[in-house]
Amino acid sequence: MAPSVPHFTSCVSRDQATFRCWWSEGSFHNLSEPGALRVFYRYKKNSPWKECPEYIYSNKECFFDTNHTTIWTSCCVQLRSHDNK
Repeated sequence: MAPSVPHFTSCVSRDQATFRCWWSEGSFHNLSEPGALRVFYRYKKNSPWKECPEYIYSNKECFFDTNHTTIWTSCCVQLRSHDNK
């Protein structure tokens, strides 16, 4: 069986103003330490990627507060390993 790659398990906005994304390192246990995987996001295709504004490593979670969201605008998120900037 092929190894499970790091991936997002869910992204949710319960109040339509903030949102959270959770991830899994899959079978790459070397990426399970806090900070080994980082979340990046952007709202427009050609805009620069920005790093997660607030990590909650105990839950493998990134929280986007109202200062980092735009209502009715899609957001693209990606996981990167600590050595993939």
